[in-house]
Amino acid sequence: MRAEESNRASRDRTAQTTQGQMGTQGTQSQMGTEGQMRDSARMGSSERFRQTQGPDQWLVANLWNKNVYNSSGESIGNLNDLVIDKDGRIAAVVVGVGGFLGLGEKNVAVDYNHLKRDGGITPDRVTINMTKDDLSNAPSFQRHGSGSGGMMGGSTNR
Repeated sequence: MRAEESNRASRDRTAQTTQGQMGTQGTQSQMGTEGQMRDSARMGSSERFRQTQGPDQWLVANLWNKNVYNSSGESIGNLNDLVIDKDGRIAAVVVGVGGFLGLGEKNVAVDYNHLKRDGGITPDRVTINMTKDDLSNAPSFQRHGSGSGGMMGGSTNR
């Protein structure tokens, strides 16, 4: 009987030691995983977040509702919105033309590739090599869907 109790006690000690080691390994493994997650979050934050605007980038807020100019420097409309494609690229610039104080204004979407070829955008100015008549005679931009407002919070159909 004493031998049996001794064997049982030995098995219990072995089981406790094994569980303790497994618990320590589990904790070490868990700590390693948490540490790796923290490290990857720290390393990846520059890929997920930006702290500054780049020298070749500008903010839409600086251009929104500002005058759009032709190549002669004459105001031919206002920047009312941007059309962004599914990949996040600018597809068109929506220019409001005509009207007075937004009444009677017509929105025209100028293809962004055309704008890059025959005009340009700087941090505080949009220039398109067109006349006011070109924009007035262009087809009206029709927004897709029935949601309220465009990217800038206003309606793109006025």
